Amino acid sequence: MSVKKNFSVSIGIGAPSLMTIFLVLSLISFSVLSYMTALADYRFSLNLEERTTAYYTASNLSEDKIADIGLILEDTYFASDGETFWANVANALHDYEFNSDTQTLTFYTPIRETQNLQVTLRIQYPKTEIEPLFTITEWIVIQTGEWEPDNTLNLMEVDYGTSTNT
Repeated sequence: MSVKKNFSVSIGIGAPSLMTIFLVLSLISFSVLSYMTALADYRFSLNLEERTTAYYTASNLSEDKIADIGLILEDTYFASDGETFWANVANALHDYEFNSDTQTLTFYTPIRETQNLQVTLRIQYPKTEIEPLFTITEWIVIQTGEWEPDNTLNLMEVDYGTSTNT
């Protein structure tokens, strides 16, 4: 007699459904994480752009001041002799911080609310007309305010908006 054995393996409908739900939830989680990372990178790049633009704007303004100072020093050099040069320089540069003891001139250009660009020039009396009248000795960013750390962590931004009853 022939005995037929019907053997079938059935997974059922539960396991594939659970795998599909797990896969969909995983994709949603990874997409939200990717979106939040991209948003944080975007905000960081905007902040970096603003800080970089502010620094280079202050740098350009400082270079303009240096050009003006160079013209003043050149006029003073040609209008003075070796003995009256330093007195004339002190009078001509009265708008700036001129230290006659060290022959340095310092000025500040604001970058942001809490930062300034400090530029210090060492004024020198040239022996010939082709030698420079000054050299830049400092070009640094200094903090003018107290640093306050940002300890907040904004996980979600919710805009509730304002409702007006009309």
